[in-house]
Amino acid sequence: MFDVIALDLDGTLLKNDKTVSEETIRTLKKHEKLGRQIVIVTARPPRLEPIKLPVELQREFMIFYNGAEIYHNNKRIYSENISLASAKNIKDLILQDYSECKIGFEINNKLYTNFKNNSIFGTTEFETINLNIFQLKSPAKILIDMSNIHNIDAFRLKIPLDCNLIITDNGKLGQIMAHGVNKLNALRYILNKLSTSIDRVMFFGDDINDIELIKESGIGVAMGNAVAKVKDAANYITSSNEEDGIAVFLNRL
Repeated sequence: MFDVIALDLDGTLLKNDKTVSEETIRTLKKHEKLGRQIVIVTARPPRLEPIKLPVELQREFMIFYNGAEIYHNNKRIYSENISLASAKNIKDLILQDYSECKIGFEINNKLYTNFKNNSIFGTTEFETINLNIFQLKSPAKILIDMSNIHNIDAFRLKIPLDCNLIITDNGKLGQIMAHGVNKLNALRYILNKLSTSIDRVMFFGDDINDIELIKESGIGVAMGNAVAKVKDAANYITSSNEEDGIAVFLNRL
């Protein structure tokens, strides 16, 4: 029925306290013994701080930055960054038109922000920068606090054409990657190495950046806490991340 179990992290594999339940770990290990490959698919960076992901799950294939980087056995095997020219255009756009906006650049597994980070970008590891003089390098992802951007459509039109903006976390967080970078394309890269296909994948997700994978996977499962659009796209809906939704669904098979 399926060869690969692909899992989003926040709101899916992780409970709200950023841990993974023992029941979920036991269930995933059972499916590994049956020969199924576990793949982690997240918007998070490779450093993973401050979550508590068990070591046994970190040895698997892992997709970071919504697909901009892929790791296997803790080694990067693929990356596609935003071009330096486009990153500079976005930086200038914020300085000129959205000076009150909070922005972060993920560069070489480190976050640089133009404000004293209070974890709105999901990590407590960061370096505060002066955006006017910051010397950019090509970033894997650019993060935007959307609370000071009141016309999202107008902002989206100003983003360089070789970039893609997705908005997650109930409209609070903008995530910019290179055009074509997404969880689905990154997983297809891994599936090619595993000599299998997307119809042999069971994927669990909860947010807007999971919709493509939910739709295209052989079995797309929305968490009970997922946003409405993800539930609408899914084949099945399981319990929430707080209720061991992954384990509950897998144990029903």
